[in-house]
Amino acid sequence: MQKINHKQWFIQTKYNNMIKVEKEVSKDYIIKGFKHFTQLATEYFQGHSDCNAARKRMRDTIDANLQLKAELTAASYTEHTTLLSPKMQQIIWAHWGPPIISLSENHANESDNKRV
Repeated sequence: MQKINHKQWFIQTKYNNMIKVEKEVSKDYIIKGFKHFTQLATEYFQGHSDCNAARKRMRDTIDANLQLKAELTAASYTEHTTLLSPKMQQIIWAHWGPPIISLSENHANESDNKRV
């Protein structure tokens, strides 16, 4: 598990009743293992009609940024990569910042209930 230190970032929470709430998160951003490329693409490119469009947009955006692509390639990224390692996620985060994560009302409440 890798930690990325940062000053602050926001998670956009979308509730089932369509009310949007931004929560400020002041603790470290934690990458928990490998993540599917499509999942991360839909977190970064939410305005697309489906996951295929988000995935294509993310690959095109990576290809357009030579520095980002070089760093990802050094971490074993290829155009066929389907699982992003924690290092690859860290590189993307360093270039783009954290993604906006949409949580359903149930998931948003789970994190609040787990705090002791």
